[in-house]
Amino acid sequence: MRQTVLLLLLALGARGTAAADGLQDIRAAIRQQDQGHTQLGIVLYSLAIHDPALSNADRLVAYYNRADAYQVEGDYDAAVADYGQALRLNPANANAWYNRGEAYWAMGQRDKALADYDEALRRDPSAAWAWCARGNVHRAKSEYALALRDYDAALRLSPEDPWIWYSRATAWRDTGDNARAIDDFSQALRYDPRYVGAWFARAQVERAAGSLDHATADYGQVLRLSPRNAAAWYNLANVQAEQGAAEQALGAYSQALSLSPQDAWAWYNRARVQLQLGRYEAAVADYSQALARNPRNADALFGLGAAQYLAGHPAEAAASLGQALAAPGDTMLALGSPGPVADAAAEARYRLIWRYFAQRRLGQDGAAGLRQADAANPGRGWPAAVVDYLLGRISAPQLLDSAAAESDAAARVCEANAYIGEALLLAQQRDAARQPLQLARERCPRGFVEYALAAAELGPAAR
Repeated sequence: MRQTVLLLLLALGARGTAAADGLQDIRAAIRQQDQGHTQLGIVLYSLAIHDPALSNADRLVAYYNRADAYQVEGDYDAAVADYGQALRLNPANANAWYNRGEAYWAMGQRDKALADYDEALRRDPSAAWAWCARGNVHRAKSEYALALRDYDAALRLSPEDPWIWYSRATAWRDTGDNARAIDDFSQALRYDPRYVGAWFARAQVERAAGSLDHATADYGQVLRLSPRNAAAWYNLANVQAEQGAAEQALGAYSQALSLSPQDAWAWYNRARVQLQLGRYEAAVADYSQALARNPRNADALFGLGAAQYLAGHPAEAAASLGQALAAPGDTMLALGSPGPVADAAAEARYRLIWRYFAQRRLGQDGAAGLRQADAANPGRGWPAAVVDYLLGRISAPQLLDSAAAESDAAARVCEANAYIGEALLLAQQRDAARQPLQLARERCPRGFVEYALAAAELGPAAR
């Protein structure tokens, strides 16, 4: 209430000392709006609207401009109401139909937005921005043929508008046509080289298409234009990690975290790079930071346990891996996997394997817990054969044969060698362990935790 009174007093001051005059209030409101004082503008427009002597033409201006001000303030309900009043006074105003559609769009009311864009185009078929906006609604509703038709119409009317090129690019991206998406994002950037969103979006599509060098360059452009863009630093780091540029990725993750320290995934991914580089204590610290922000992340618990094991803290590792086993499977990532693992039983078995190693390091017989927990997890997909090997049900050659029979044989054979080597080390067979560990180090992708395991056991020189 106090703020409303203060705004009213300021508005009266902005009006001047003359008697109440709605037209004068509109002029004062426009000045305030132009200076960015939208709340003062709203009060002055309200004073004008309440002037009974105001003409309908001027009242239309007041309603329309006040609606725009409400839109700037994020008060979309009030904006919709005022655009409605403006349309009552002049139903032929295509801009008012369009702007009310924008307010409905901001409120998530797609069908109402679509109806208003339709009406705007009926009143003014040459309005490229309305064609594009309607295309955006169709795209949001997964009506891609209709969306592309509208974007094409918009581009015929306004072929140099970067927003329209960007919007059509997002439709191509959503339909999986990465090549056309990249072409359209490039057109957007041709007309506006400082379009940060287009640089970022093109980088995302290039990464999805496997063009990592191009993605790296585009994230770099984002950061030249917007150096405090945490999302760009984070995504750049992800690409650098995929490219094997671990030290560069570490620096980019650190930049992202300096700007967005609550980003649990940035802590998590930086921890994975720390692990890859053999910085086990740093990995422990980063996984702990990730878990402080998202304690339910079972993958971070697994990573923490692995890092603690490699850092020489088997008791802490066993505890963390036990917590990971108790956590619900999130089906996002098992660190030993080259891709998503949708089978919760598979995720659980990776955690069991590493807890078994930690318990053996502590001088405990981990076989009983491994056997009991394994029996509770249905399915015999990979890495069930690793569990069978650790329990003595199959031999090392049989485990390798089983790995070689998997659809992703190279990844599974690398894992099998790492686990065979670790089991031999735990059995005090160091000479026998060297060859499988060397094979794992040479053949496992650097992002695999099994690479980190093999590199740790072979010593710093092995990395």
